[in-house]
Amino acid sequence: MSKVFIAKGHGEGDPGAVAAGYTEHDLVAPIAEAMRDTLNAAGVETTLDNGVRDVPAQIREQAALANRLKADLTVQVHLNSFSDPRAHGSEVWIYAPGGRRESWAKKLAAELDTFITSRGVKSGHYTFLGATAMPAVIVEVGFITNDADRDIIERRGRLIGHRLALATLDELGIPRSAASARKPETVPGVIYRVQTGGQQVGAFGKIENALAKVKELLREHKAVRVLKGES
Repeated sequence: MSKVFIAKGHGEGDPGAVAAGYTEHDLVAPIAEAMRDTLNAAGVETTLDNGVRDVPAQIREQAALANRLKADLTVQVHLNSFSDPRAHGSEVWIYAPGGRRESWAKKLAAELDTFITSRGVKSGHYTFLGATAMPAVIVEVGFITNDADRDIIERRGRLIGHRLALATLDELGIPRSAASARKPETVPGVIYRVQTGGQQVGAFGKIENALAKVKELLREHKAVRVLKGES
């Protein structure tokens, strides 16, 4: 039986990044939990770690747990943040290019790109990635500091997790149909896309959030368009 270790980013009193009243740890929870649920439905053995403080010693302990469990694949689920709220997009990090970790990372990035524009697969010597014995990735689903990214993550977190699980099944060589009984929770409905100068600057599931963005742009004397579509 295939084994996957999933860790929520941050935890144990460490909320991670904070923006607009939201915390990173709380927003990634439904994503990680839906990943677990879909993989379990497909017969994959999963361990869901509730997260640890972002300090090297605790992260190494988390990686050591994944190693003891002899997971085939392991992932930390995070959100990005930046001082400039215009920064947006999803990323998947690996320790170094090559092998199964890059193959899996590319599959995950492609799924994320259907929700939040992918910034690609990147490599970095992060503690978690270096301390794991199996292919490991850190998924940055989007920017908590960007209104559009955060709105999508809040509304569609479980569906994002479901799709990340399907990409993981692909890497494990398990048919997606094995998880067909799992119906992810999502919030269907309309989405309001705000544009200025021909560029989208926000996408919102709540009309009041879209209108707040419009008012902000009008104060800057910018021409604004609001497009209504399906989420």
